Amino acid sequence: MPCGLPFANVLSTALSLVPPTDQTGVGELSISDMRAWSEAKSDEYHRYSLAFNAIRNVLAPVHRLPPDILSRIFVEAWQDRKSLRLTHVCRLWRTLLLDTSEFWAVAISGDQFRLPTTDDSEESSDEDYLGSACLHSSARNISLRLSSISPRIHYQLTQNAYRITSMHIYTYTRDQLDLLWKLLYAGMPRLESLVVQVSNSVAAWTGPRPLSTEELPLLTRLTLPARLFMISHSWPNRLQALALRSFYGNAELDSPFMVPLDMVLRSLEDYPSLKVLDIRDNALSYSPNSQPPSRAFPALELLRIRLQHHTISALLSFLTIPSSARLDISIVFPSWPAYGDLFVAGGAQDAVVALVDYVTIFSGPMSTVRGFTVRGSECLRVTASLDDTRRTVHLFKRTDAPVSRLLLAQHTAQRKPLPFGGRFVFAAFPHVTHLTIHGRKGVCAGFLRALYPPPPPSGDPPPLPLLTDLTVGVATKRRSAISESLRRGDVTHKRDGGAFVPVHFRECCRLFPKVSVPNVRSERGYRLSRFELFSYEEGCMGKPDSVVSHVDLAALMPELVERGIKPLRGLVDGSVVFSGYRFFMDA
Repeated sequence: MPCGLPFANVLSTALSLVPPTDQTGVGELSISDMRAWSEAKSDEYHRYSLAFNAIRNVLAPVHRLPPDILSRIFVEAWQDRKSLRLTHVCRLWRTLLLDTSEFWAVAISGDQFRLPTTDDSEESSDEDYLGSACLHSSARNISLRLSSISPRIHYQLTQNAYRITSMHIYTYTRDQLDLLWKLLYAGMPRLESLVVQVSNSVAAWTGPRPLSTEELPLLTRLTLPARLFMISHSWPNRLQALALRSFYGNAELDSPFMVPLDMVLRSLEDYPSLKVLDIRDNALSYSPNSQPPSRAFPALELLRIRLQHHTISALLSFLTIPSSARLDISIVFPSWPAYGDLFVAGGAQDAVVALVDYVTIFSGPMSTVRGFTVRGSECLRVTASLDDTRRTVHLFKRTDAPVSRLLLAQHTAQRKPLPFGGRFVFAAFPHVTHLTIHGRKGVCAGFLRALYPPPPPSGDPPPLPLLTDLTVGVATKRRSAISESLRRGDVTHKRDGGAFVPVHFRECCRLFPKVSVPNVRSERGYRLSRFELFSYEEGCMGKPDSVVSHVDLAALMPELVERGIKPLRGLVDGSVVFSGYRFFMDA
């Protein structure tokens, strides 16, 4: 070994790790010869290392699977663009992935390509990636989500137009709209769904010529702003789902464009196959002086509307839909005070409302009114401000096929008692037999007070004169002290001088004092046949059983519960039940 080296010990240790067959004669080499020898051996053993690693990888358990099964695993493993790192694991995986066209078709369909927004923008790496992915996906069908379209992308789309089944695209300029329509005119024989979003900067556009089933023979789902639908004059009449939507972010802001409702209704002239009509474009406007045509959609299954309230009233009065259709309405806050009736008699809503048997009203900053048929299927949903909710309940004040069940619930975001009284709500449901109330103690008390009969000597019947079944659920704050006690199974836990569970139960019972609603109504001859009381943690009602737990307080505190509900037993002809406490399991 060469002498005089400052790191002789390190060199000796390294040489001791070299195989004995390679140590022969090393000590007789000069420093330069030893460097050359070590470099040659390093290259030699590096090749051996690569070979050994390849042998180990090939013999790994996953590689004992047939190539088609391994390819299937790769396809199912796709999550996002990071999944492309699978190509760097080993040569075998890279070869399989590059040859698995379905993997690349899934990669295209599950991604969003952020492309240059203007012609002056720098080229995006997504353009190269999209071209490569299209090449490797072979002839498989693909779905695309594009943030823009450029001449280069337009060429790639034209080359692959025959296998695009779904396309969601955002356009920023009129030139990009022109490129998109050129692509559509060229023909997309497998396109089934098209979504077009347009920037607000596109203030005007001369408009394209009509499209027909010749260019788009399979197109059945179309989403675009109302102004584009109206300008295009004609689309394939095989459409089954049409959505006229604006994408301005805040639905309560006025649109920078105004699209007359009568022109949109004229554009809807010949679409007999429509099953879904979705109108959520706040550019739509209605003038009382206009004369829109009426439109009938005999096959419609869902009508979804999100507009200002006066436009909704006008639209519903010009539409005819089957009674089996589902109606979903969202009323946007108007920029001026609301006027007139919200739902004009004779509108499209009448046929749907006539089938409603069960109504739920969730009160919050935005209230939701839902209507269900006797079979339990939802047929109506109205989302509106509290003021518009007052107008909505008038829909149900009818004598033919009246509503028999009513649920009044306080939304978790609604901290104060409801601004409209229970008497106003109950007046719209004179035939209700089953009433359920969910809310904080103050909200429940307010609705119960509204059930009192008129004071003597008035002989008028009380609100909800046919009521026989009453259920009251008293809400507690999530993760409250009572919830924590019940999760520990300690119903006698005390803090600050009180036991949470007994105190809470007594507060629930105070909703029914000696001169309670059942008592006064019973004296007038309006008796209940069933009464149920329970409490719950806010937010858990309506959740799946897998996330909600239940504690039977009657079993844990039988004497306390019996003492609390005993005064009510003589006022109810049937059962009086305290069904315990319900809370989330995850907190």
